[in-house]
Amino acid sequence: GIIIFPTLAYLGVIAPFLNSVAWGVISSLIIIAWACGSLYYLRKVALMDPGIIPPDMSAEEPQESEKEKIIRIEGEEFVLKWCSTCHISRPLRSFHCKICGTCVSVHDHHCPWVANCVGERNHKSFVQFLAVGFTTTFLDFLFCGIRLWELYDADELSSNGIVIVLAVYAMIIGSGLGFLLIYQIKIVSQGITTNEDIRKFYRRKKNPFNKGCIENWKRFWNREIPESCIKGTFFQANQNRSVQYQEA
Repeated sequence: GIIIFPTLAYLGVIAPFLNSVAWGVISSLIIIAWACGSLYYLRKVALMDPGIIPPDMSAEEPQESEKEKIIRIEGEEFVLKWCSTCHISRPLRSFHCKICGTCVSVHDHHCPWVANCVGERNHKSFVQFLAVGFTTTFLDFLFCGIRLWELYDADELSSNGIVIVLAVYAMIIGSGLGFLLIYQIKIVSQGITTNEDIRKFYRRKKNPFNKGCIENWKRFWNREIPESCIKGTFFQANQNRSVQYQEA
C-alpha cells in the first residue's frame, strides 16, 4: 500500500492532467519503473528465508550450568546462549524472534512492514528496498510539486486538493523510508546489527566484526547468501501458520 497507492494516484489523477503530454508519459514511466523495483525488493524481503536456524526438539535441555558457552574472538569473550524454545545453542549474533517463533542467524530486526525478520540472508535486499522505495516516494513528491506549481500558476490550486494530499502522503512515507535508510547505512558502516545497536552489545568490548566503513560495505554487498536451512514450508508454531519461503 505504501508504494502502490501513491503510484496509482499519480498515474490516475495527476499525470493525465499535466500541461505537457510528453512529460506526463515520461514521468509516468519513471514512476512505474521505480515502483516495480520497490515491489520486487519488498516481495523478496517478505518471502525470503531471513536465515532461520532450524529447531532441534529432539535435543535434551542441558543443565543450567551448561546453557551458556564462552567463545573467544580476537581476545574478546562472547557467550553462546541456549534457546529453550528451539532447543539449540544459538550461534553468535543470532537471536530468537518471539514474533516469528524462531532463531535467526545474524538477526537485525523483525520488520512489521514486510511481516518477516531481517537477517543474514535478506538484509541486503532490505536495504535495497529502502533505497528504491525512498527514491520512488521522492519522485512522487517531486512530480506532485511540479503539478502543484502548474496549478498555482493557473490559480487552480484550491480545486485540486488531491494533489496536495498525495504530496503530503509521499513526503510522510518518504521521510519514514529515508530515516530507516540512513539508520541502516549507519549500522552497516559500523559493522553492527540493529539488535546489537539497541542492546549496546559492544559497549564494553571490541566489535570483532567492524573492519572499517569501506571494508564493512564491501563485505555487506559481496558476501554470498548462505544456503537456506529451511526446505519447503516452515511451520511457525506461535502464530499457528505455515510460511512458504522462496529461494534467494
